[in-house]
Amino acid sequence: MISEVDIRDWGNTPTRPIESKEQYEHYLRTHDWFYEWSDDHSVWLRGWRAVAYLKEAAPLFDPDLSVWRKYANG
Repeated sequence: MISEVDIRDWGNTPTRPIESKEQYEHYLRTHDWFYEWSDDHSVWLRGWRAVAYLKEAAPLFDPDLSVWRKYANG
C-alpha cells in the first residue's frame, strides 16, 4: 500500500522519502501540474516544493524521466 502524503501539506511539513517506483508514480499522478498558474502564492509555493521533492526521487526511480513526462505532459 502506498503511504499517503497530503500534497496540500508538502510545502508546510517535512515529507518522508519516496520509497518505491509505485509511490513515485502515485505522487506524479496526483500532483497539481497547473500550480504555476495559480494566483495564490501559497499554492504556487506548495507546487514548486512538491516538484523539488519529486525531482529528488527521479534519479532513483525514473532515470530517463519517462514516467515524469507521462504525467507532466498530460
